[in-house]
Amino acid sequence: MLEFKKDNNEYYFIKGTRKFCTPNGYPLVVNTKRHAEIIIRDINNKNIQNDQNSILSLTLFSCNLSESDKKDLRNKIIKILRYDYVLFRDFSDELISKKMNTEFDPFITKFSDIFEINFQFNNNIFLNSKVSISPKFKAYLKKLNKSEVTILYKLSNLTNSIILSFFFMKKKISCKRLFKLVNIEYNYQQKRWGVLEEHKSNSVFLENAFSNIDYFLKNMA
Repeated sequence: MLEFKKDNNEYYFIKGTRKFCTPNGYPLVVNTKRHAEIIIRDINNKNIQNDQNSILSLTLFSCNLSESDKKDLRNKIIKILRYDYVLFRDFSDELISKKMNTEFDPFITKFSDIFEINFQFNNNIFLNSKVSISPKFKAYLKKLNKSEVTILYKLSNLTNSIILSFFFMKKKISCKRLFKLVNIEYNYQQKRWGVLEEHKSNSVFLENAFSNIDYFLKNMA
């Protein structure tokens, strides 16, 4: 049976007489009692165990990271930035392109100023944007701890955007607004063609995932 105990300002887990560790041999540790209670609850829930964005999965993923793992995630994050969703524009549709300009451009400009990166827009989301990754952004990635790099990587996999994920981490974008931003095209299509069932299920999935990541951000990062 898994239990948790407090040690200074952290909560660690015990199975039998030994500390519970991740596959890489690192202790599973959280910062709050409520977080520890959620881990105990979720570890006994088979449905939750299969959810890669549950609080349990996020915590295990983060605590298990080695320095080599973090380096690998940094490289993956850079790759996602090169294909960042907010750099895509459908120039054939003036209305949606204008909407994306209004919503995304302020974040692109601010991100560009912070990290000294010159972005170019792309009309094909599957093509590599010609972005030269600055030393400043690479230095930022190296400073991220396990929890922070987990959040940036996991969230950008859901949003396809490092830029939006960065500002979410900086608490400049709420869960609700992030959901709207990553669904700009879906919402536009819904107004034209109606709501599709696949969009409904995807919306529920994203809302739950964003909520879990937001909790993890507030309690671990």
